Amino acid sequence: MWSKPQQTCPLSHEEIVQRQKLANFLDTASEDDFTEKAIVPLFQRLGFHRVSPSGHTEKTLEFGKDLWMKYQLPTSHWIYFCAQVKKDKIDASGTGGNSNVATVLTQARMAIDHPIFDPEANRKVLLDHLFLISAGEITQAARMWLVEQLDAGQRRHIIFMDRDEFLDRLRTGGPSSLRQFMKCPKCSQEMERRFHKPSETAYLLKPYYFSEWDYCKACRHVQHYENYKVYNKDRSLTSAAAT
Repeated sequence: MWSKPQQTCPLSHEEIVQRQKLANFLDTASEDDFTEKAIVPLFQRLGFHRVSPSGHTEKTLEFGKDLWMKYQLPTSHWIYFCAQVKKDKIDASGTGGNSNVATVLTQARMAIDHPIFDPEANRKVLLDHLFLISAGEITQAARMWLVEQLDAGQRRHIIFMDRDEFLDRLRTGGPSSLRQFMKCPKCSQEMERRFHKPSETAYLLKPYYFSEWDYCKACRHVQHYENYKVYNKDRSLTSAAAT
């Protein structure tokens, strides 16, 4: 299971302010905004690659996956993750569970059973782990009920992360400055964070690309950041993936 990071010293004033901003954002954000503006930056800062939200325009194609990504081990091997993201509290009642947690169970089984297509490797790969993430609380009863319903093989894939655990990641790689609140340097309007869509592959043919950037709808200014620049190391592999 995903363990909470241990905080060895109190939060600074700036961290308290940022934590409260993020908490306020979680209270009002839609599921898609929570995924794209908070979850995606978190996993990118934690070192995950190709963090790709599926969005909710094609629900039937998600197979229980709101997000997928991969992580490179020190041995250069890749392990694959997906995330099932919920805005509301995940709870269970009685012994049968309510519709909320039952839906989560169904989607978790779908996510585990369906492989992921990695365009960079140009092949389908099996899922190694599934994050169950909620902007609210995942109650202990819901965790226990979900684990009891899954068999031993499925159970080992699951990692829980609820609101408190997500906020605690603020100190260990989370979005310490909320880019979704960044103001445009040209017109001072609020900018929005953008990412490459899973269907896009043309950028893989370039020497490098930016995994995320800020865009101003008011004046169309694009703000890139060097720490999000990614170099395409193997051009032959990415060319195959793009075709």
